[in-house]
Amino acid sequence: MVPIGRSGTAPHIVYVEDEADLLYIMSKRLEWEGFEVEGATNKAEALAALRRRKPDVLLLDLMLPDGSGLEVLSSVRSQLATQDLPVIVFTGLGHTEAVMEGFCSGANAYITKPVQAEKLLQAIQVVLSEPHEKVGITPDS
Repeated sequence: MVPIGRSGTAPHIVYVEDEADLLYIMSKRLEWEGFEVEGATNKAEALAALRRRKPDVLLLDLMLPDGSGLEVLSSVRSQLATQDLPVIVFTGLGHTEAVMEGFCSGANAYITKPVQAEKLLQAIQVVLSEPHEKVGITPDS
């Protein structure tokens, strides 16, 4: 069951992913599950999307063509309007240092690719219902 977003409608997700095929496939799956998804393929698009409308969740890749997802995360946490925004890092970087840096930078969840869509959906549900809960999911978990 999809929870209700801030506006009383389907939860709005800004999904930042530079791999167009993955962005398309995962966006369609999330939309099928009842989420409203706005895609961004780089840091500049992500920051513009966040300025246009505060989402219910930010789904964030770390490796972007024009900068790091951690720079986006830092911007989110430094702005009063978005400092409480649930952020899920969704990336191929699974080594311990990257995971720790993600959580220390303010991520609510850290998910390494590849991952089953159901596990991503579970993490989204958790951060929407328990925004202070920390979630870590790897391909093996």
